[in-house]
This record gives sequence, C-alpha cells and structure tokens, in this order.
Amino acid sequence: MSLEDIKDPYKKIVFKEDEGFYGGDHNVPYNIYYDIVCKDEDITGGFFICAENPAYFVLTNDTEGGYSLSIYIHKSVPREFVDILFFHEIKEAEFKFSKEIEPSVCHKMAVEEEGKYLERNFNNEQIIRFKEYEATIRKI
Repeated sequence: MSLEDIKDPYKKIVFKEDEGFYGGDHNVPYNIYYDIVCKDEDITGGFFICAENPAYFVLTNDTEGGYSLSIYIHKSVPREFVDILFFHEIKEAEFKFSKEIEPSVCHKMAVEEEGKYLERNFNNEQIIRFKEYEATIRKI
C-alpha cells in the first residue's frame, strides 16, 4: 500500500459548481447531490431551510430509482464556510446511514469530526470567524 492509497478523511472540500453531484470521498451508501445556494424553502415537509437553519440532508428519490442523499446549504452561508457545513452534513449522514447510529448521537459525532476538519484546513483566525458565525445559527 502506498501513501496515495490512504484516503484523507479531512481533505478540504472544494466546489466547482453551486449544485450537482459530489464526487469526493465519503462513506454514505448513496450518491450525494448538493445545492450550496439553496433559497428559503421547505425541504422535507417539515424542515424549513433558511439563514437560521442553514444546512440539512435528506434522502430524495433518484430519477433512475432508488435514493440519493441531498445536502442543502442556504445561500446566506458565507462562501468560506460552506465546505464546513457540507462536511458536517456528510459526516452526520455517514454515521446515520452507514453505521446506523441514532440521529442525536450522529450530530454530536459530526460536531467532533467538524472540529478536526477545521483544525486541518483552517488557520486560527478563520476558525474564530467560523465560530462567531456558528454562534448566529440555530442548532437542531
């Protein structure tokens, strides 16, 4: 096994488009669709994505049958923080769908993973800015 064979679970996520299918590494047993400029809307018949609730994942029907994991990030999220919220949602979905862990525990585990992602990819000033932003959004 070479170093190239070892996947980096905290590799910085970079988006080429505002929406589409995510091709990066993950352990979610579904294709992942994303929309990182989502407008205010009711995603699941009960969850309203908006500036205060800026990120959410849900299983959606595939056009060819089966399901995809859809991750929505609200358009109000500062561009420099979109990948952090996206990373959190992927981790939470991995714990839920790959490891079948209870949702409230999945969120706590995703927060821990998010901290590692921040440390790996951001400097102290950026982390402080993210924490200040994070304090403005409601936690579910």
